[in-house]
Amino acid sequence: MTPQEKLIFKFLLTVLIVGLVTGFVRREWFSDTLLDMEEASKMAGEIEAIVTNIKNEKINLKDEMVQGNEKTEINVKDSSIIPAGKVNLNTSTKTELMLLPSIGPALAERILIYRQDYGFFQSIDDLLKVKGIGKKTLERLRDLVTI
Repeated sequence: MTPQEKLIFKFLLTVLIVGLVTGFVRREWFSDTLLDMEEASKMAGEIEAIVTNIKNEKINLKDEMVQGNEKTEINVKDSSIIPAGKVNLNTSTKTELMLLPSIGPALAERILIYRQDYGFFQSIDDLLKVKGIGKKTLERLRDLVTI
C-alpha cells in the first residue's frame, strides 16, 4: 500500500468508528425519547379516538343547546380532555401528561426533565418547582394527578 492509500484507509476507518460510537451513544442517551413504530402508531390511534370523541361531543352539545331559533355557541377551548383516572406524576409518559389541562408538549417535557434531574416528586406541590407551572395551574391539576 502506498502512503496515500494508508492515509485514506485510516481516514475511512476513523469515520466508521466515530459513526458507530455516535450511533451507540445516541441510542443509549436518548433511548427513553425514541419511540418504535408500533408504539407511535398506537399513540396516534389513541389521539385520533380522542379527537373523534371531542368532535362528536361538540356536535352533541351544539344540538342540545339549540333553543327555538336561537343557537348558543360553545367554546370548546374551555373544555379539556381529562384522563379517566389520575395521572401519576412519577410514572406518566409525555403523552399522558399532555392530556392534562394546561399541559402542552413543552410543559410535559419540562416535567419529565425535572423528574429525571431531581428524582420522583415527593408531593403534588413539587410541581411549582417546574418552570411554567404556577399556583393557578397547580390548583387545576391537583385533583387530576397523584404521586
